[in-house]
Formats: sequence, structure tokens, C-alpha cells
Amino acid sequence: MVKQKFDPLVTSDKSQKYHRALWDNSPTPQAVYEFDGTILDANQAFATLIGRNIIETLGLNIWAITPQEYHYKQPIEQARLEQEGSFTIERAYLDSTGKRVPVRLSAVKLELEGNSLVLLNATKISSSTTVEVRNSQSTQQIQEVLDKLPMAVFWKDRDSVFLGCNQVLADVAGLASPEEIIGKTDYDLPWKKEEADWFRECDRRIIESEKPEHNIIESQKQADGGEKWLKTNKFLLRDSQNKVIGIAGTFEDITERVELEKQLAEQAQNLESLIVKRTEELIASKARFEKLVTNVPGAIYQFKLHTTGKFSFPYISSDCEEILEYTSEQIIQNSELVISLICQEDISNFEQVVSHSAQTLKPKHWEGRIVTPSGKKKWIQTASKPEKQGDGSIIWDGLMTDISDRKQSERELRESQQLLHLIFDTLPQRIFWKDTNFNYLGCNKLFASDTGLSSPEEVVGKNDFELSWHKSAHLYRADDEVIMAGGSPKINYEESQIRDDGTILTIKTSKLPLKDKNGRTIGLFGCYEDISTISQQQQKTEKAQDFLAKAIDSIRNPIFVKDTNHRWVLINDAYCDFLGYSKEEMLGKSEPDFYAPEEADIYWAKDELVMLSGGRETEEEPFTDRDGNEKIIVTQKSCFQDLDGNNYLLGMIIDIYDA
Repeated sequence: MVKQKFDPLVTSDKSQKYHRALWDNSPTPQAVYEFDGTILDANQAFATLIGRNIIETLGLNIWAITPQEYHYKQPIEQARLEQEGSFTIERAYLDSTGKRVPVRLSAVKLELEGNSLVLLNATKISSSTTVEVRNSQSTQQIQEVLDKLPMAVFWKDRDSVFLGCNQVLADVAGLASPEEIIGKTDYDLPWKKEEADWFRECDRRIIESEKPEHNIIESQKQADGGEKWLKTNKFLLRDSQNKVIGIAGTFEDITERVELEKQLAEQAQNLESLIVKRTEELIASKARFEKLVTNVPGAIYQFKLHTTGKFSFPYISSDCEEILEYTSEQIIQNSELVISLICQEDISNFEQVVSHSAQTLKPKHWEGRIVTPSGKKKWIQTASKPEKQGDGSIIWDGLMTDISDRKQSERELRESQQLLHLIFDTLPQRIFWKDTNFNYLGCNKLFASDTGLSSPEEVVGKNDFELSWHKSAHLYRADDEVIMAGGSPKINYEESQIRDDGTILTIKTSKLPLKDKNGRTIGLFGCYEDISTISQQQQKTEKAQDFLAKAIDSIRNPIFVKDTNHRWVLINDAYCDFLGYSKEEMLGKSEPDFYAPEEADIYWAKDELVMLSGGRETEEEPFTDRDGNEKIIVTQKSCFQDLDGNNYLLGMIIDIYDA
């Protein structure tokens, strides 16, 4: 049967005829055949070489026009093509009259659409005798080449009896040389019976169907009892009349590759599991992020400073609209909208803060005023951390919050603090506090006056040996050391104070250690009064203390101060009346000591958020009084630090109404 022509030079519809013409008119005899030898296509030069026309040539088998004595080389040439991809040999072809035509052949392996083909170039040479001599001389060399190939090569007759092999197969079968395999079958070799059955079945199938089989993956038992994986190619051997006389084949050990593929498959499975797990984690992370963005009291943003000096917002959450009155899409498209809102008097400070953070790559904290498109004036706070990018630009990841309420509370707090300072300065007692090195951290005006200095600020940083009572300083130092070492206060004890002018005063002093939230002594607080005229001074003191207590308790709004452990450290009468407990019952305790767990947890969480952010919040909170009545309270909360850096939460209830 003549097979459809194969055109190896077609590259496109436009060039098909051109390349076909070149192929057909080439003076070099050329043909394309399958690995079993069937000629799929040939040009006129090749047909002429073998004394036939194109129609007679197509469908012929290369081995049908090759003298019988060359047929044993079919598996050898197959192996060379599989291993090296090409070969060049000299031999003879038979023309249509049976006359020998000496030729030099160059063969190249082609892979086309999953099929293995051979492109053959043939050149007629002068003498067949030369060919015979050369082939005779090269037979041993070819066997040596086959023996050195890393793959096994074999050939059998129609009954699957081995006719030959190379040294690789002989070694695998446990034979001393390839000659020992001649006349044996697969059952005579160290394969398992089921393996030999499988090999024989493959041989039978190929011979009966006259179709070669390539890239067959098989397992094979070795002479040493081991098992390996093999890739096998089997094709037909034909005589000069194109009759199938046997099969030939090659196989190579792909055990390592199979094991590697198993490992890769296992790794791929593990990787897929990791990807699935990571995907689930990313989905959960995204959900947490979205929840965080939704619940954080403010707008999360990315602020970018380009190398050109231009600002932009690659990202800003939708909460920005509540603060800035612009949508996130508007801001991302035009970052100048945000810059234009900043009050003129705060622009310079904003630029300085950004510039400093960009130069040092330290976190950026900025507070400033803006005027929204609707005309509202607000205080906003931004806190962000910079990261330099590969292109030299800088991106800050941050949080923007509206702190207008906090600023109002701070103003009110400053007024309250000013009132407290006024109270301290009004007291007839001298008040002071020191650090652990016995240096003064602060005092009231009367204390400063006693030192001979003009203001409390001048006292800060000095010790008793540098003040007007330096003659009595060693006594004060001894008391201070005992109090701070033992951690116990010393209350209302009398001592003498010798002034520079020689005056000796009798003073009543109280000192107590200052401790942080962990109970570590961080300083000393004290006060004293001149009791030389004790009756008058006692009267003044009692009036001042009464005035201080009334001043603090005269504030009508419930006020409280908590430390970082959420314990009350200061409360006024209004707060005690509101909760229905005395100061003695409440100071040093927290909400869980008085409220139901679910309600206490709410207060605790909201207070913690304000402490962590360091901002100011005005919040509505549920409240149940001692009689079981449910109410809603509006509380302003803000954070402040004392002189030793301890953080506290200040709260003021500004509105109460029934739920």
C-alpha cells in the first residue's frame, strides 16, 4: 500500500509549493522513512538512484532494497539513531533489476508530532567492492560501539529467539559475552516468568500487527535479584522481499528517572497540600485583615513618596470618607486632595515630619488640623512605619484617626491639671518628689521658695546637698535610703531643718516610696510643713486639705484614672456616687471586681484599645447599676504619662441616659 506523502519542508501555506518544489528537484537523493523502514516520502533523485519511479518507491521498505547481509545491522542503526540522533555509513542498495548500487548514507532522527522518523540523504559511490570491504572492516567496530552504548540492544527471530545483543544486555542477563545469548529465549534469562510472558506477548503483538512500539515502560528482574525500570523500543526486521523475519529493540535503564518521578510526584502532592493549606491561610488572613480594616477606629493607608518628590496613596481604606469626606477612589486617583485639606499653618510641620522619617526611616507620627470640604475643622493623627523600595521610593504603612474629641479632652485635662497645680501651689505644705538617685523631679512653689530658688523648674535635677538646708542634707538622705530600700512610708514625723542663715525650724514630714505597676520602687514622694507655730499651721493645713478634696470632688462629672493594669488609682465623689461604691472599696480594683464578666470584658477591651493606640476616644458603653437598671453612658477617654513615663488612662463620663 502506498502511504500518503510526507512533506518535511512545509512551514506555511504560502511557502508549501515552493519548498515542495525544492524537495522534488533537489539533485541529492533524499527520503523519509519510519523506524520500521517504511518509506513515507522520497524525491525523484532517490527514486532514480534505486531504479524506480516515485509511485513505486513510496511504501517500499528500506530493508527490502538492502542486500540480506546488511539486515543484521537494523537494530544497530536503530540504537545509534536513538542514542546519537544520526549516523553516516557506506553500503549497497538493490535497484528494480536486483543490481547492487553502492551508496553513502547519512541518516538523521526526526521527531514530528510525537512520531520518530528518519531523514535519509544518499550519495552514489563508485564501487561496491569498496563498500563491502569497508563494511566488513567496520562490523567489529560497530559491535564495539554497540557494546559501549549505555542502552541495551538486541534482536530476535519470529519465535522470539535471540539472534544477538550488545554487552549491556549481556551484563544485565548475567552473561559473559553477547555471543552467549544467541539461541536463548526470555525464559532462559533471569527474568521472572510473568516478565518473560509479557516480553513474549509484546514480541507476538508487534510481529502480528507489523507495527513497531516505542517508549514502552517495563519492569525487569536483574541477575542479582534486583528490579529495574526500563524504557523499551521494538521494531520489525524484514528481508529483501519485505517479509518480517524478526524484531529488534533497545532498552535503557530509567530506574533513577522513575524513582525521581515518584519523588517529584510525591513532592508535587506535598506541594499541592502546602498550596491548599497556604491558600486557606491566605483566605483566613485576608478575612482577618478585612475585619481589622472594618473595625479599626480610623483609616488604614499606604502613603508613598516617589523619587521625584511626588506624594501618592497606593491604598487607603473606605473609612477615610468619614474623616476626610473624600472616597478612597478619589484619594487614590488624586493624592493632592488630602494635602489640600491640611491647614496652612500645619503644612510646614507635616513636610518636616515626612522628610525626617524619609531620611532616618524611623516611624512617622504627625498630628495636625484639616478643614474638610464641608468646612468642618478637625484634628487628625497619623502613625506609620516607612519601608524603602527597590526603586528608591518610600512607602509608609499607617493608620489615620480623627482625634478632635481627644484634643478637646486634652484641653479640658490641661485645665484640670492647671487647677491641680494651682491647688498644690495654694497648699501651705511643701510638696516634692525625687528619683532613685535622690535628685528632685518636681515640687510646688512653696518648696522652691524654701530652697532659695525662684521657681520649681530650677529645683529639678538638684539634690538636698545643693539646696539651702545642705547642713541637714545627710539626715534627709538617710531617711530617703531607708524608705526606698524598705519600700515602707514614713508618715508625719518631726525633724529639724537648719537654714543657711542659722534659723532652725521644726517641720513635720511625710515620705513614701513611688512604685511602678510591677511594685518596683522608682522614686520617693514627700511633703512637709513648718510646725514651729503648730496650731496656726495645723489649722491652715486642715483648711488646705479640705479645699483640695472639695476642689477635686466639686467636679460634677464622674472622673476616674486607671493604671495599665486597669486598676482605679484616682476617682472623685461623683464617680463613687455613680457606681454606688465608696472610694475605699474601689481604689486599687477594676471592673471585674464589680461587674458581670461580659460587661467587664467590654470595658476592659475598650480601655485597652485606647491605651494601645495612645489616642482619644469618645464611646457609648452599656452600664448596669447596682439596682439592675440598664443605661447607656458616653465616656471620653485619653492617655497620659506621669513624669516617670508611666501610662495612665483618664476617663470622664459626660452623658448618662436610660437605654
